[in-house]
Amino acid sequence: MENNRSDSLRPGGAVPEDAATAKQAALVAGPAGSNQSFHRQLNLSFVLLAAFQLLLIGISVLGWLQFQNSYLQTMKTEQIWHERRQKITELETFASLTTMPGMEDFHSGDWVDDRESMNRAARSFMTKADAFAQELANSKDAPSQSMLPTVRALSGQMQATLDESDKAFAAFSAHQENQFEAETFYTDRIYRRVLISVADLRQNAYDFEANDLKEQALAAGRMRVRSFALVVTFSLLALILVAYARSLHRRLRVDEERLKQQRAALEARVEESTAELQEGVMKLLHAQSAMQKIESRIAEGQRLAHFGDWEWDVRSGGMSWSDETYRLLGREAQSQTASLEAFLQSVSPEERDGLRQAFQQSAANRVPLHAECRVATDDGGERILLMQGISGDGQDWSDSIAGFVLEINGGKAL
Repeated sequence: MENNRSDSLRPGGAVPEDAATAKQAALVAGPAGSNQSFHRQLNLSFVLLAAFQLLLIGISVLGWLQFQNSYLQTMKTEQIWHERRQKITELETFASLTTMPGMEDFHSGDWVDDRESMNRAARSFMTKADAFAQELANSKDAPSQSMLPTVRALSGQMQATLDESDKAFAAFSAHQENQFEAETFYTDRIYRRVLISVADLRQNAYDFEANDLKEQALAAGRMRVRSFALVVTFSLLALILVAYARSLHRRLRVDEERLKQQRAALEARVEESTAELQEGVMKLLHAQSAMQKIESRIAEGQRLAHFGDWEWDVRSGGMSWSDETYRLLGREAQSQTASLEAFLQSVSPEERDGLRQAFQQSAANRVPLHAECRVATDDGGERILLMQGISGDGQDWSDSIAGFVLEINGGKAL
C-alpha cells in the first residue's frame, strides 16, 4: 500500500495531463480510499462496542443495587419478625408465671404470696400485650393487621383470668370449697385460652415471616432473570461487534511506531500500578500499627481504671480474661488458662457457691449477671469486685456470658 502511494507521486507534476494518467491516478487512489473506509468501519464498531460495554456496566450496577435493596429488605423483614417473636416469647414467659395456686398451696398458707406473684405476672403480661398491640396498630401491613385482634384480646382474657381467680380466692377465704373448685376450674379454662392465643400468635408469626421472605425471594429471582437476560443479550451483541472489529483489524496493518507507543503506555501503566500497590501495602502496615496502638491504649486504660473484661463459654466452662482481669484476681497476666473454676478459686470460699449460682442462673434464665465478690490481695487485705455480665440468647441454655469486672474498694484492707 505504501508502494502504491509512492508511485502516485511523480517528479514532473501533480496534475495528470491525459486520460491514461488520470485513470492510473484513480487506480492508485482506490486502495487508499478502501483503507479509510476500513478505518471508519473499525472506529464505528469500537464506538458501538463501547456503548454496549456502558450498557452492560449500567445493567450490572442496576442489578447489584436491586440485589442490595432486596437483601436489605430481607434483613429488615427478618429483624422485624425476630423482634415480634421476642415479644411473643415475653408474653409466653409472663403467661407461664400466671398460674393459680394448687390446693396444697392454699392449705399450706403460701397462697397469699402466690396470688401476689400471679397478679404481678398478669399485670406485666397485659402491659406487654398492650404495647405489642399498639406496635401492630401502627404497622399498616396485612400480617400485622391480621394479628392485631388476637393481641388486643389478650389483655381482656388475662383480666378475665384475674377476675375469676379473685372469685376463687374469695371463695377459699369464705371456706366455700365447692364454689372454690368451680371458680378454679373456670379460671383454668380462661387461662388455657390465653395460652392457646399466644401459641397461635407464635405460629402466625412464623407463617407470615415465611410468606414475606418467599415473596421477596420470588421477586429477587424475577429481577435476576431479567438482569441476566439483558446481560446475555447485550453480551452477544458485543461479541458480534468484537468479531466484526477483528475481521476489519486483520485487513489493516499496524505500524511499528504505534506498537511501540502502546508498549510504552503499558509499561507506564504497570509502573503506576506497582507504585499504587506499594502505597496500598504501606497504608495497610500503618493501619496495623495504629490498631496495635489502640489495643495497647485500651489495656492501659483498663489498668488505670482497675477495670477488666471477660467472657464465659457456658458449655465448655472456659473463659477469656483481659490482662487487667488477671491482675484484679491477684495473678500475673496470662499466667494460667482462664476458666470459671479458676475464677472462683480466687474468690473468698464463703462466696464461691453464691457466685457460681449467679453465673448459672444468668445463663439458664437469660438475665443479666450482677454480683459482688471479695478477692484477697498480696498485702493481706481484701479487694471487692463488681461483676456485670450479659447472657447470650439461647433456646434452653445460653451459649456465653460476656461482661466486666470492676474494683470498687481500691484494694484497701477491710
